[in-house]
Amino acid sequence: AIVSTAFVEGGKGSAELATTFDDLTTAFYPTNSQWYNFFINLTPFGNADKIRFTGNKMNDKEYVFYSGHPGGQRFVSAKNMMQKRPTYAVEHAIEGMLPNNKLGREIFRNLFVYAGGEHPHAAQQPKELKF
Repeated sequence: AIVSTAFVEGGKGSAELATTFDDLTTAFYPTNSQWYNFFINLTPFGNADKIRFTGNKMNDKEYVFYSGHPGGQRFVSAKNMMQKRPTYAVEHAIEGMLPNNKLGREIFRNLFVYAGGEHPHAAQQPKELKF
């Protein structure tokens, strides 16, 4: 399914997508298997003005990276992350809402996030998902 998160607040769009992605909306919810829903998220981050964070999160929110070495912890603000890697914010939000186990990692592999409106999956004829 193709999902466009244009003009959607960062967490709300990711929460709805994670719920649908995890099959929580189906009548029969299997807790131990993956039903292989593939999602292509077309983020509007090619135009960074279309994503919204509430409050002052664009300046205050920080993503933390650690290399494992002493003094190797790095902090990147959401504003800088949108300029460097615009798809990371959506991937990070959805990954945090999935189960933290093998099944969650398997589900996360089926998410493809692209900046802009182009994607290389036209041959699979994906359907558009609206929420």
